[in-house]
Amino acid sequence: MAKNYQQDGSVLTLTAPSGGVESGKAYALGALVYVALSTAVEGETFSAKVDGVWLLNADKDLTAGAAVGLLSGKIVAAAATNAVKCGFVLAAGDGTKDGPLPVLLK
Repeated sequence: MAKNYQQDGSVLTLTAPSGGVESGKAYALGALVYVALSTAVEGETFSAKVDGVWLLNADKDLTAGAAVGLLSGKIVAAAATNAVKCGFVLAAGDGTKDGPLPVLLK
C-alpha cells in the first residue's frame, strides 16, 4: 500500500485567514472554494468541506443548473468578473431577492 496517502480530500484542515471564518459560510483560498465546518479566528485551524451540496447565499437571478462562482461571500454566475468558479446551482433564484440556494461544490 502507498505510504504517501494523507486524506480523502473531502474535509481539509486549514488555517483561518484574516478576519477568521464562520461555520456554514463559503470562502475561497486561491481557486479552492470551501465551506467552513466550524468558526475560527484568524490563525486558528479549522475543518473545511470542499464538496457536497450546501444552501449558500446566492444571487437572485441564477437559474437552475447554471455554473457558479464565489464573489465576496456570495454565489454568483461563474462568468462574473473575479468570481472563483466553484460548481453549480441546483435551483433557480426567485428574481426578487438574494438568498440561500442549493449549490453543488465541485
